[in-house]
Amino acid sequence: MDPGSNQIRELVWVKASTNAVSTWKLIQETYKNWFDVKGIWAEIDRLLEARNAIAHGLGSLTRTQQKKGDSARAKITAAGIAIVGTQIQLTEQDLERARNVCRNLIEAVDKGVSSHPLAAVV
Repeated sequence: MDPGSNQIRELVWVKASTNAVSTWKLIQETYKNWFDVKGIWAEIDRLLEARNAIAHGLGSLTRTQQKKGDSARAKITAAGIAIVGTQIQLTEQDLERARNVCRNLIEAVDKGVSSHPLAAVV
Protein backbone atom coordinates (compact mmCIF):
# COMPACT_ATOMS: atom_id res chain seq x y z
CA MET A 1 0.00 0.00 0.00
CA ASP A 2 1.35 3.40 -0.99
CA PRO A 3 1.92 5.50 2.20
CA GLY A 4 0.70 8.58 0.35
CA SER A 5 -2.48 6.96 -0.88
CA ASN A 6 -5.93 8.22 -0.08
CA GLN A 7 -6.64 4.94 1.71
CA ILE A 8 -3.82 5.55 4.22
CA ARG A 9 -4.92 9.13 4.76
CA GLU A 10 -8.48 7.94 5.29
CA LEU A 11 -7.36 5.37 7.89
CA VAL A 12 -5.30 7.98 9.74
CA TRP A 13 -8.20 10.45 9.69
CA VAL A 14 -10.73 7.87 10.89
CA LYS A 15 -8.50 6.84 13.79
CA ALA A 16 -7.62 10.42 14.77
CA SER A 17 -11.17 11.73 14.53
CA THR A 18 -12.60 8.74 16.41
CA ASN A 19 -10.03 8.99 19.21
CA ALA A 20 -10.54 12.75 19.44
CA VAL A 21 -14.11 12.30 20.67
CA SER A 22 -13.84 9.09 22.69
CA THR A 23 -14.11 10.80 26.11
CA TRP A 24 -15.49 14.12 27.38
CA LYS A 25 -11.96 15.26 28.24
CA LEU A 26 -10.72 14.49 24.72
CA ILE A 27 -13.76 16.19 23.19
CA GLN A 28 -12.92 19.33 25.14
CA GLU A 29 -9.24 19.20 24.16
CA THR A 30 -10.11 18.54 20.51
CA TYR A 31 -12.62 21.38 20.28
CA LYS A 32 -10.14 23.73 21.98
CA ASN A 33 -7.25 22.74 19.73
CA TRP A 34 -9.03 22.17 16.41
CA PHE A 35 -11.81 24.76 16.57
CA ASP A 36 -10.66 27.27 19.22
CA VAL A 37 -13.73 26.60 21.40
CA LYS A 38 -12.81 27.98 24.81
CA GLY A 39 -14.39 29.55 27.86
CA ILE A 40 -17.44 27.33 28.18
CA TRP A 41 -15.91 24.13 29.51
CA ALA A 42 -16.25 24.84 33.24
CA GLU A 43 -20.02 25.18 32.80
CA ILE A 44 -20.12 22.00 30.73
CA ASP A 45 -18.10 20.10 33.37
CA ARG A 46 -20.55 21.12 36.09
CA LEU A 47 -23.51 19.99 34.01
CA LEU A 48 -21.75 16.73 33.10
CA GLU A 49 -21.44 15.95 36.79
CA ALA A 50 -25.20 16.47 37.21
CA ARG A 51 -25.90 14.47 34.05
CA ASN A 52 -23.86 11.56 35.37
CA ALA A 53 -25.87 11.53 38.60
CA ILE A 54 -29.11 11.58 36.63
CA ALA A 55 -28.10 9.06 33.97
CA HIS A 56 -26.02 6.63 36.02
CA GLY A 57 -27.33 7.21 39.53
CA LEU A 58 -31.01 7.44 38.54
CA GLY A 59 -31.18 10.94 39.99
CA SER A 60 -28.83 10.35 42.91
CA LEU A 61 -25.10 10.82 43.23
CA THR A 62 -23.36 7.70 41.97
CA ARG A 63 -21.05 5.70 44.23
CA THR A 64 -18.10 7.15 42.33
CA GLN A 65 -19.38 10.68 42.87
CA GLN A 66 -19.94 9.99 46.56
CA LYS A 67 -16.37 8.67 46.86
CA LYS A 68 -15.06 11.94 45.39
CA GLY A 69 -16.16 13.69 48.56
CA ASP A 70 -17.27 17.26 48.02
CA SER A 71 -15.86 17.55 44.49
CA ALA A 72 -18.94 16.26 42.65
CA ARG A 73 -21.33 18.08 44.98
CA ALA A 74 -19.41 21.33 44.51
CA LYS A 75 -19.62 21.08 40.72
CA ILE A 76 -23.33 20.30 40.75
CA THR A 77 -24.20 23.06 43.19
CA ALA A 78 -21.97 25.48 41.24
CA ALA A 79 -24.26 24.73 38.29
CA GLY A 80 -27.09 26.03 40.48
CA ILE A 81 -28.60 22.56 40.99
CA ALA A 82 -29.70 21.57 44.47
CA ILE A 83 -28.77 18.28 46.12
CA VAL A 84 -30.79 16.92 49.04
CA GLY A 85 -28.92 14.05 50.68
CA THR A 86 -27.63 12.33 47.57
CA GLN A 87 -30.67 13.18 45.41
CA ILE A 88 -30.45 15.71 42.58
CA GLN A 89 -33.31 18.25 42.74
CA LEU A 90 -33.90 19.68 39.27
CA THR A 91 -36.21 22.58 38.58
CA GLU A 92 -37.51 23.92 35.30
CA GLN A 93 -35.07 26.83 35.70
CA ASP A 94 -32.18 24.34 36.00
CA LEU A 95 -33.24 22.73 32.73
CA GLU A 96 -33.52 26.11 31.02
CA ARG A 97 -30.04 27.07 32.24
CA ALA A 98 -28.64 23.75 31.00
CA ARG A 99 -30.35 24.24 27.65
CA ASN A 100 -28.75 27.68 27.32
CA VAL A 101 -25.28 26.36 28.18
CA CYS A 102 -25.70 23.58 25.61
CA ARG A 103 -26.92 26.05 23.00
CA ASN A 104 -23.89 28.27 23.70
CA LEU A 105 -21.60 25.27 23.23
CA ILE A 106 -23.25 24.32 19.94
CA GLU A 107 -22.98 27.91 18.69
CA ALA A 108 -19.30 28.05 19.71
CA VAL A 109 -18.58 24.76 17.92
CA ASP A 110 -20.49 25.89 14.82
CA LYS A 111 -18.54 29.15 14.76
CA GLY A 112 -15.23 27.33 15.26
CA VAL A 113 -15.95 24.75 12.58
CA SER A 114 -17.25 27.25 10.02
CA SER A 115 -14.26 29.57 10.50
CA HIS A 116 -11.69 26.74 10.42
CA PRO A 117 -9.26 27.02 7.47
CA LEU A 118 -10.34 23.61 6.16
CA ALA A 119 -14.07 24.45 6.28
CA ALA A 120 -14.06 25.51 2.64
CA VAL A 121 -12.30 22.30 1.60
CA VAL A 122 -14.94 19.93 2.98
